[in-house]
Amino acid sequence: MSSRVSAEGEAYRRIKRALIQKHLLPGQPLSEEWLSHRLNMSRTPVRAALKRLAAEGLIEIVPYRGAFVIDPTVTDIQHLFEVRMLVEGYAAEKAAPICRDEDVAQLRSLLEQERQAYEVRDYEAIIDINTAIHEFPALVTGNPVLHQQVAVLVARGNCYMILKDPFYSKALGDLKVFAEHDRIFQAFANRDPVEAARAIKEHLKSTVYFYTENGMPSVFD
Repeated sequence: MSSRVSAEGEAYRRIKRALIQKHLLPGQPLSEEWLSHRLNMSRTPVRAALKRLAAEGLIEIVPYRGAFVIDPTVTDIQHLFEVRMLVEGYAAEKAAPICRDEDVAQLRSLLEQERQAYEVRDYEAIIDINTAIHEFPALVTGNPVLHQQVAVLVARGNCYMILKDPFYSKALGDLKVFAEHDRIFQAFANRDPVEAARAIKEHLKSTVYFYTENGMPSVFD
């Protein structure tokens, strides 16, 4: 049992890393046979890994056709970020006034970790840190239902980020995300609910603009 689980985990990690590193592209078919050959393992762990990635939203399994890397449309992206602005903005507005000193310190630490991850181009770490930053307000509210909804939305946004953002072609000095996340941090440090909600909404609005207007989505322009 443990060896099977280990093989499934390895297949999952390697396929997801290939997606993150842009070796697998939006719309690309992912046959079990091809992946098994490339990964040098049987089809059983590959099939399990594909199901896990489909649950995360990174791939789509079509009956009688197989698995494909998702290829989100402009409308898909707009719909997601419209809802994210509403829900994350609400979470920020509720969280900012009750933010404790230790919460502010945690958010500051996340921003420091984010910059370090960018400096070494650790995109997998960046995704995890970005997730923590965006889930932070909902966690501070202490509302588990709100946090659950934010987590689902952020996970979907991460799929679009993985597939669409030209991360590896961007110089560190061109990154816009630092200033936007720092604005969010300052709003929480000041316990300002209006500015916290506005900062998060404008950060997400900036993101969706580059996803839909420039054809090459990025928060880093």
